[in-house]
Amino acid sequence: MSNLSMIQLLVVLFGIFLLLAPLVQQEKLCEVNLVLKQPVYHQSDSSKRLPMRIGMLYLNQSPTSAGGGDSIRIPSGQIINLSSQPKSGSGLGKQRFLKDKVRINLSDTVKVQQKYLNGNNANQARLLLELGKNMLRTPYTQRSDQDRALETFHEAERISEKIGSRELKEESLSMLGVVHLIHGNWERGKSYFMQVVEARRQAGDKAGEINALLSLATTVICDSCGENIEALKHALRLSEEIEDQSLEAVIRIQLGYKYLSSGNTEQAEEEALKALSLQEKVGFAEICRTYKIFSAQSVYNSPMDYAYLSSAYYLLSDIGQNNGDLNQKLFYILKVVDDVEKNGLHDELDYTFFRLGNAYWELGQYDRSLEYHKQSAAISRQKGEFISIGLIRRMTAALVDQGKAGDALLIMQDAVDRKLLCTHEDKMYIAQSLGACYNALKKYSLAEKYYLESIAWTKQSPLFFKYLAYRGIAQFYVTNAQYSKAEPYLTFLENASTQQLLPNYLIEVHLMRFKVDSARQNYPAAIRHYQLYKALQDSIYNETKNRQIAQLSIEYETAKKEQDIQIKEKNIELLKEQNKLQQNHRNALFLGTGLLLVILALGFNRYRLKQRANRQLQAQQQILQLQQKQIGQKNKHLAELITEKDAVLVQKDNLLKDKDQLLTEKGWLLREIHHRVKNNFHVVASLLEIQSSYLKNKVALSAIKDSQRRIHSMSIIHQKLYQSDSLSIIHMPEYIYELVDYLRDSYAVRKEIGFSLEIENIALDHAVAITLGLILNEAITNALKYAFTKTENGNIAISLGYAPDSQILLMVQDNGSGLPRNFRKKLGASMGMELLKGLTDDIGGNLSIENNHGTCIKITFYNNGGSTRNMSIS
Repeated sequence: MSNLSMIQLLVVLFGIFLLLAPLVQQEKLCEVNLVLKQPVYHQSDSSKRLPMRIGMLYLNQSPTSAGGGDSIRIPSGQIINLSSQPKSGSGLGKQRFLKDKVRINLSDTVKVQQKYLNGNNANQARLLLELGKNMLRTPYTQRSDQDRALETFHEAERISEKIGSRELKEESLSMLGVVHLIHGNWERGKSYFMQVVEARRQAGDKAGEINALLSLATTVICDSCGENIEALKHALRLSEEIEDQSLEAVIRIQLGYKYLSSGNTEQAEEEALKALSLQEKVGFAEICRTYKIFSAQSVYNSPMDYAYLSSAYYLLSDIGQNNGDLNQKLFYILKVVDDVEKNGLHDELDYTFFRLGNAYWELGQYDRSLEYHKQSAAISRQKGEFISIGLIRRMTAALVDQGKAGDALLIMQDAVDRKLLCTHEDKMYIAQSLGACYNALKKYSLAEKYYLESIAWTKQSPLFFKYLAYRGIAQFYVTNAQYSKAEPYLTFLENASTQQLLPNYLIEVHLMRFKVDSARQNYPAAIRHYQLYKALQDSIYNETKNRQIAQLSIEYETAKKEQDIQIKEKNIELLKEQNKLQQNHRNALFLGTGLLLVILALGFNRYRLKQRANRQLQAQQQILQLQQKQIGQKNKHLAELITEKDAVLVQKDNLLKDKDQLLTEKGWLLREIHHRVKNNFHVVASLLEIQSSYLKNKVALSAIKDSQRRIHSMSIIHQKLYQSDSLSIIHMPEYIYELVDYLRDSYAVRKEIGFSLEIENIALDHAVAITLGLILNEAITNALKYAFTKTENGNIAISLGYAPDSQILLMVQDNGSGLPRNFRKKLGASMGMELLKGLTDDIGGNLSIENNHGTCIKITFYNNGGSTRNMSIS
C-alpha cells in the first residue's frame, strides 16, 4: 500500500470518529432527559392505586364491548389483593365495584345478581344499573331482554330511594325512560325523563334540566321527531337563559338533525347556520369541550355516539347528502378536518376521519375510504377507545369491492367473536355485512340467511335502517337474478319519500327496478326507471361535480402536505435549539469534515470524474427521452379524448333537436286527432238530426235526441283538448258550465228551471272527464225529463269538489217529485240508469241515489281511477 493510500485511510477514520462522537453524546443526553421526566411512585400509595386506574382505563375504553374484559380481569384481581393489605381500605368500596362491573362486562352476571339480591347500598344500585344496560345491548348472537332490564332498573330505583341518593334515583328513572323509548312507547318513556326534569327544575339546576331533556331527545333515532323537537326547543330556551352559547350551539346542531330526520331540510339548514355562527364566536375547541361534557353524562349511549355534535359542519355535510350534493358533503367534512388540525385537537381525528372515509364511501371511492377508515381505527386504538360497528361495516364493504371478501369476512367474524355489545341497528349492520361477504364468496345460501336476519333485526328500528336492510337484500336478489324475491323489497323502497331515502341510494333502487322490469320484458316501466336512474346519476355524479370533488381532495392533500412541512420546519427549529448546546462539537465536526473533503477531493482521479460525468449525462438523456415519449403518448391520448368528447356533444345536440321536433309533431298530431274526433261527433250528431226528421215515433225521437246530447257532451271534451295547451287534461269548471248551458238550451228550460253550480278548480284526465260528462248528461237529462212534472220553481244543484280520503265527489240534486216507489224493482230497465251504473264503474267510483225531497245522485271516485265500487239507493 502506498504512502498516499495510508494517509487517505487515516483521514477517513479520523472523519468517522468526528462524526460519531457527538451522536453518542446526544444519545446519552436523551437518556438523561428520559430519566428526568419519569415520575417516581412509592409502593405505599401509587403502586396500590395503579392497578385500579389501569382497570378503569380498560373498562372505560369500550363501553359497548365485552371483548376487553380479559384485560380488565388481571388489574381488578390485583385490586382486591391490595385491598386486603394494610392501609388500603379507603378504596375498598370502589375496587369491589370495579371488579363486579368487570364481571358484568364479561357476562358473568350470575355472581353479581346473587351477591346483590338483597343489597341496599350505592354500589349495589350502580351495579344494577350496569346490569340492566347490558340487558339492553347484547352481543350479536343474543337478544336483548327489555323486561328483565325494566325489573333491574326498578330495583335500582328502590335502593336509590331507600338510601336517599338523588343522583342514582335520577339515573334509574332515566334508564326506565330509555327502555320504554327503545320499545317505542314514547309517552311512557317521556314521563320518566320529565320526572328528572321536574326534580332539576325544583332544585334550580337548569344545566341538569338541559341534560335530561337532551337525553330524552337523543336516546333513540326517530322517524317523526315532533316530540323530540319540542324537548330540544325547551332545552334551547334554558341554554339561552343561562347564556351558554357553546351549549346553545350543540343543542341547535341536534335540533337540526331532528328536523332533517323529519324531512324539514330548510329548517335543518337554518339551525345549522345558527349553530355555525355560534361556533365561530366561541370557537371549535369550546364546542368540542361542551359536547364531551354532555356525552360523558349520557346514561345509555356511548360518548362516541355523540361525536357528530362537535361541529355544525357535520350537520351541513349531512344536509348536502340529503339534497343529493355529495360534493357539499365532502367539502364540509374537510372543513372539520381543518378546524381539528388548526386547534390541535388531534384526538378528535378518529371520528373526523371516520366521517371523511364515509364521504368517499358514498362517492364510490372505496380505496380512499378504506385509507381514512384505517387511520380512524388506528387513532381510536391509540386513545384506548372502541371501534364502532359502523366503521367495521364500511371497511368490510370496501374490502369486498376490492375483491378481498375473505379478509372482510375475517374482520366481521372477529367482531362477532369478540361479543361486541350492539343495538338492533348494529346487529342489522353485522348481518348485512356477513351477507355481502358470503355473497362475494359465492356462498349464496349463507348470504341469503344473513340478509334475511338483517331484515328481522329492523322490526323495531326506524325507517332509515329498514331502508338500508331492504336495499341490501334487494341488491343481493337482483344480482343473483332472483327477481321475484326482490320485488316486495323494491316496492317498499319505491314508496319511500325522498326525505327518508337518500338520493344516492334511490339511484340504486331505480337501477335495480330497471333490471327487474327488463328481465320481465316490461320495457315501458324499465325505460322509465332507467331514465330516472340516469337523471339522478347525472344530478349527483356529473362531470363538473366529479372535478370539484377531485379538486377538493387535491387541495386537502396539498394543505396537509404543507402542514407536514411546517411541522417538520418547527422540528428543525427545535433541533437547532438543541444543537446550540453542542456548538463546540459541531465546530470540530465541520472543521474535520472540511479537511476530510479537501483531502478526498485531491485523491480523486480526473479520469473517474470524467467517467462519472459521462454516466450522469447519459442517464439524464435517457430520462429526457423517456419523459418526451410519455408526454407524446399523453398528448395523443388527450387529443383522442377531445375528439371523442366533441363527437359525443354533436351527437347529443342532434338527439336533442330530433327530440324537440318529434315532441312538436306529436303535439300537432294530437290536436289534429282531437279536432277530427270533434268533427266526426258533429257529423254523427247531424246524421242523427236528419234521421230524427223522418221519425214519427216519440220514443224513437227521444232516444235520438238523447244520443245527440251524449255525443255533444263528448265533442265538447275534444274541442277543449285541441284548443288548449294541454292535450290530455280538462279544466272541469269551464267544461261543466258549457255542458249545462247546452242542455238548458237543448231542453229550452232556461227560464223555467234554475241551475246552481258549485264547481271547485279541478282538472281531470280527458278519459275520466268524458265519462264524467256522460254521467252529468244522464243525470241532468233525467232530472229535466222526469223531476218537474208536478213541481214549479224547479232547481237543479250541481257540485264537484274534493271529499275526505283524497276522493272527488260529484253531486246532482233536484227539488222535483223524486223517484217512484217501485223504482228499485225497475232498476236496470232504464238505459239512463244502466249508463250511470256502467260509467261509474268505468272510473272505479261509488254511485249513491237518495230520494229525499227530490232526487240526489252522488258519485265518489279517485282521480286515478280504481276498482269497481258498490251502488246504493235510499
